[in-house]
Amino acid sequence: MSSRRAFTTSQKRRLGEEPSELEPSSSRMHPSSPPTTSSPCPSNLTGTVETEFDERVSEVSDNEYEELDSENDYQEEEDYEGHELEDDKKPKYALVELAQIEKLLQRCMLCGKLPSGPGGRLSQNSRKVTWTQNGTNVTATIRCACNNSVTQRWAGQEFLPETRTRSGNIALTAAAQVGPVSFPDLSAMFRSAKIACFSKSNFQKISKYYVYPCIEEEYYKQQSDLLREIPDPANIALDGQYDSPGFSAEMAAITAIEQTTKQVVNISVVCYNKH
Repeated sequence: MSSRRAFTTSQKRRLGEEPSELEPSSSRMHPSSPPTTSSPCPSNLTGTVETEFDERVSEVSDNEYEELDSENDYQEEEDYEGHELEDDKKPKYALVELAQIEKLLQRCMLCGKLPSGPGGRLSQNSRKVTWTQNGTNVTATIRCACNNSVTQRWAGQEFLPETRTRSGNIALTAAAQVGPVSFPDLSAMFRSAKIACFSKSNFQKISKYYVYPCIEEEYYKQQSDLLREIPDPANIALDGQYDSPGFSAEMAAITAIEQTTKQVVNISVVCYNKH
């Protein structure tokens, strides 16, 4: 159901002077339609409103589109050409299509030859690349006659020293925990983009054995540094909050704050029946 708006006498008088500023909202949404009013409007006034309004809208729209086009052109050009990365600003990980890696793996990692032979062009019999996945890491397996067709492997990530865990799996898990990003959201995003990702059980194992211990160690380190900075004697205020009201409360979160520096020095979660 369309709404109609009537102009007052003062608005009609002003409309003849500044038609574009008093035009009804329905005409702003549909510039090609005439102003809708409950009373008839003179034809010459209607034509003036439509013409001036359309001219102003067209002028603004064209300018905006030109700016958007120039920004998009610049962005596309910048993305296409790229820019050189300094050594201290190189990212540790990058998103790469497997098809692009397979092009590089057509040459043997030992002899550098293509499947068609030395110096020959790559024929339709391209080198077969077999892929295996371990979380976010993928490993390629190829064979070449130069080494009696012994299997050669190339992995996208290195192992964490003295472990059998890929570095990218730990890095992504740590980033998600610190973010924080829940595993369902993380997994859904990776599945939508068709990017290799670990399972929920591996996410929990990496968090338990690698991420949580590092977070705990860093937490206590910063807490020790903070305790050395607060004045002596310290003025500590405690704030407690139970998990539910009344006598049914089971857990309580207690926060200790140093009044002078306004720093939180400790947070503890204790059982209501044991503290």
